[in-house]
Amino acid sequence: LLYYSGKPEEAARIEPTGKRFYQLSRYFEERGESAKAIEALKQSVQADPNALQTWRRLAEMQTTFGDTAGALESWRELVKRHEGPVGQF
Repeated sequence: LLYYSGKPEEAARIEPTGKRFYQLSRYFEERGESAKAIEALKQSVQADPNALQTWRRLAEMQTTFGDTAGALESWRELVKRHEGPVGQF
């Protein structure tokens, strides 16, 4: 409810889940705050390390904003999870 009422940071603080941090990253991205969006995505993968969609989005944003080393690491994490048990579902 807090996310939809325009308080995504508060929502992520109260419910620190991968989904809330992903939503927070989208919020920051829509406002042109790419550094904050990337940090929120990093928090999202910490909260839910098996979220393949989040790893992909993180890698894409890191690539777009010039963090090639970070992007490479994120892509590797995505592939590792995709080829493991997580990718079987």
